[in-house]
Amino acid sequence: FIFIAFIHYKAFSGITKNHFGCVGFIKLSILFKKKERLKKEEERLQKELARVNGMLGNERFVSRAPEAKIQEEKAKLEKYTQMMNQVKERLAQLGE
Repeated sequence: FIFIAFIHYKAFSGITKNHFGCVGFIKLSILFKKKERLKKEEERLQKELARVNGMLGNERFVSRAPEAKIQEEKAKLEKYTQMMNQVKERLAQLGE
């Protein structure tokens, strides 16, 4: 970021006027990185949910797969759905 070049060397000591502006910029940078990480996690979970739903929605798979495998995939579906809800909730809290 270009703004980093303008950070005063004493900005973090709390004795300059630039302190609040720099801290605000750093907080925005951290917030942006959190949003990016959550969006990547959301994309990953969407792919996993599509995969699991595809398997469980495939009648041929369900009819041939062992019951243990079907239960495993249902557990994954529940886990990924819960994780997706948490990611969406965190994104909403961050203003996304």
